Amino acid sequence: RRKLDEPGAPALIHTVRGVGYVLRED
Repeated sequence: RRKLDEPGAPALIHTVRGVGYVLRED
């Protein structure tokens, strides 16, 4: 889970996943 050592890649993925999760929970 640490192949891409990017500073914005994991944050963006986490945000998108979080938003999707919230929307799904709604």
